[in-house]
Amino acid sequence: MVGPPRSCDTVSVLNQLAQRRRPDEVASAIRALEAKGLQPAIYHLNAVLNACKRRWQQAVKHMEAIRQQAVDLNKFSYTAALSACEKGYQWRMAEELLLEMPRRKVSCDMICCNALMSACASSGEWKEALHWLCTMLHRDPISYTDSIASRGFGE
Repeated sequence: MVGPPRSCDTVSVLNQLAQRRRPDEVASAIRALEAKGLQPAIYHLNAVLNACKRRWQQAVKHMEAIRQQAVDLNKFSYTAALSACEKGYQWRMAEELLLEMPRRKVSCDMICCNALMSACASSGEWKEALHWLCTMLHRDPISYTDSIASRGFGE
């Protein structure tokens, strides 16, 4: 199999489909690349995850499919899946994904943690949201203090 296609057009088309929330069409386009003997890169595969905004189960299923292809998930993969869990009110799955990141040697940043806290909050799990906020404040107090201040809290 040949390496990943590098065409900006390919990435652009996949991203447009992802923005329209059409994960099946993105997955179909990726299968078409594979049928031509091209090996999609993680940024192609992440387009499907980005299209799964409220479809958390589909996002998790697609992450597993990526793993089976022996492609390493990255921070953007997890961020997209965490966002889908947040929008689907699936705080426990979001927590599982966040806890999985260090085991898979994927860096976890403020965006990932915010998605988990939002998933907790939108699910009515305020204690969990506060737990993760305290955890993140302990890990990176400056970033989280700045984040809170930028949202106008404490004014």
